Amino acid sequence: MKNILYIAALTTAMIFSSCENTEANKTAEDSTDLDVLTNSPGGSDVSVMPKEMHSDLNATDEDGKKQGKWIIYGKMSGDAAFNPTAKFEEGNYKDDLKDGEWIQYNPDGTVKRTIKFTEGKEAK
Repeated sequence: MKNILYIAALTTAMIFSSCENTEANKTAEDSTDLDVLTNSPGGSDVSVMPKEMHSDLNATDEDGKKQGKWIIYGKMSGDAAFNPTAKFEEGNYKDDLKDGEWIQYNPDGTVKRTIKFTEGKEAK
């Protein structure tokens, strides 16, 4: 009887251990996917994806300047209040400067405020 209980306990431990490893691997894979989408070599917040896999979202030009539509996510913002995949803010860049309407979000996803920029400066 002791042997049966021992085998049952060992089997249960192995099953739970297997589940934990699977979940840890999934989390690691998700984290890796997020890193690929939000970080480029050197720690920049520029998305590193082959051109054929994305539109012009979060793009830089040949000189490394941000151009066009950008979405900044929690992980990219450095704000710990935001989920890594939640929108922090979005808008357009022109020659590495914020340009036009930018929307900032609260951690719960609601709009915090909308700001208009001209050549990187907040328009009044």
